[in-house]
Amino acid sequence: MKIKIFAIFAVMAMAMFLAAPVMAASQTAQSAMVNLTPDNTAYQIEGTITWTYDRDNAELYYTNAWDGNPPTHTCTGGGTGSCVNPPADPQAPAPDENKLMQHAQAERCVFCCGGDLNSASYTQVVNVNISSGTNKGQWKFTYTYNITPKQLSVDQHTCWTSEETGGTVDVNFNGFISSE
Repeated sequence: MKIKIFAIFAVMAMAMFLAAPVMAASQTAQSAMVNLTPDNTAYQIEGTITWTYDRDNAELYYTNAWDGNPPTHTCTGGGTGSCVNPPADPQAPAPDENKLMQHAQAERCVFCCGGDLNSASYTQVVNVNISSGTNKGQWKFTYTYNITPKQLSVDQHTCWTSEETGGTVDVNFNGFISSE
């Protein structure tokens, strides 16, 4: 973790160093915008061996699906005599792949040390606005999704690869530097 934080600060310092000549050439407002996206891979260094987490592979150990139950619904607005009859349930949205990605990232220690995989659930909302009749109002339909392991547990170092690096890690990043 200390190496990752150090690497991020080193990258930020390098970006500011590279942006300095561009900023100095400006005759008017001197500003720079730096947007860095550090590598989101997890690393574990053991002596001279570096273990690297493969989150994409870890995601394959889970299903990510709507639970199949009807959505809950609420209604606001519309005034007197509205929000009485809910409209037909809209189609459930596709599962949120970002939720699966975040869950697999959060489970990296289980994949490293071995153990039981955990489940998670989340909700997604579909908004439906009706402008007239007894179902007039702003309807919110809330669907529940489950991220479920395909197997109960994993062995140590599942979804991790190792290589002899001498105890160092090359941390990748993407960046954008803009100045005027």
